Amino acid sequence: HFLASLTPREAGSRFEQIVEESPDIIAIIDRQYRHVFVNRAIIPATGLTPADFEGKDHVDLGMPDELVRYFQGVYREVFETGREGTKEFEFPTPDGARSYASRVVPLVEPDGSVEVLLSYARDVTERKQAEQERLALERKMQETQRLESLGLLAGGIAHDFNNLLTSVVVNAQMARMQAERGADAGEALDQVELACGKAADLCRQMLAYAGRGALVRERVGLPALLRETWQLVSASASKNVRVALELDAELRPVMGDRSQLQQVLMNLLLNAAEAMPEGAGTIRIRA
Repeated sequence: HFLASLTPREAGSRFEQIVEESPDIIAIIDRQYRHVFVNRAIIPATGLTPADFEGKDHVDLGMPDELVRYFQGVYREVFETGREGTKEFEFPTPDGARSYASRVVPLVEPDGSVEVLLSYARDVTERKQAEQERLALERKMQETQRLESLGLLAGGIAHDFNNLLTSVVVNAQMARMQAERGADAGEALDQVELACGKAADLCRQMLAYAGRGALVRERVGLPALLRETWQLVSASASKNVRVALELDAELRPVMGDRSQLQQVLMNLLLNAAEAMPEGAGTIRIRA
């Protein structure tokens, strides 16, 4: 209603004021990629006035080659397709590099032709910095949670590792005794080898959980992995928490990294165990 009450000259003056006061850089570009118009938002971004831009392209203005290719590429695409173009770019300003989100739209003439483009560029530096800070904080929180859960698992893994070492020592002593009697010590040595293999698996699990293990893709049977994982977690969970596995007998193996899959299952099982009211209940897993 307000604009309708204005004369064409008054309305034009009002729109001109809106464009000039906009914090976004607004420009009109011709088919030779020259600036027909630029608003005052260009001044803090470049240190140049709108008059410095008029009739000049980015090469004339001494812009870096990378920016020239970027701008002219976007303009060419919009002129050729008649469709809006949007991209983000880094721009060198007197105060350092700034990030801008750009939008370029064709201005269609009454006869359907497009002779000029309307280009908007909004400074999104603070938004991108805030996003990077948020991601860094999330990574830090994830690492903290990883270390906390690693501490919970340490007790259970230490218990299992101690049992394996006990098995190694006992079977090594038996192998020595059998060797001294001239008897076959093969079975005792087999048990030593088996226990050492399980201890190595425990070490790989710890490294994977700490994010230090190498990625190894292989066929992994989930039922066995679930049972093995619960055995590790159960040492840290309440004795009143039990797990019920309801697994399809024909469940196929999956291709993946065994240690990383186990890390996911550990997180799920630990979270479920800690969420039990009064530390008691059943974790039911279906697959």
